Amino acid sequence: MADQENALTVFRFGVEIGGKVAEGSFTRVSGINYSNDVVESRTTGVGGLPLTIKKQAGPSRWTPIKLTAAVTTDLSFNEWIKETMDGGIDAARTNWSIIAYDQAESEVARWDLENAWVSDISYTSLKAGTGDIQQEILTVEHEGIMRTA
Repeated sequence: MADQENALTVFRFGVEIGGKVAEGSFTRVSGINYSNDVVESRTTGVGGLPLTIKKQAGPSRWTPIKLTAAVTTDLSFNEWIKETMDGGIDAARTNWSIIAYDQAESEVARWDLENAWVSDISYTSLKAGTGDIQQEILTVEHEGIMRTA
């Protein structure tokens, strides 16, 4: 394990979609998770020797990513999800990167998503007179994620 001196401090997040930086103030990223199912095989030795259980990696699983961002006048995510709902899923799939920056705006970590697409957009509650910044939460499905930096 790395020592605390090398621990990452994240000041903000950025998103690249198809190699282009997405505009927006991303404030939260959750769901970066990768796992494998475990497949057990059981064998017995000659003459009924004790049972041996071997564990192997089964199918890989990735959870959907949730991105939270301030709502802006940019409607590109909404247009993209409409394209998906209208049956254009193949065109909607593209590679994404989630990038973590430190306070000096240096990239400190990057996760690459394969064949990602937006499956859901939800919004925080609207309440007049509070001055709260409206947030949208994007659910991003994908076919694989790997930390590359």
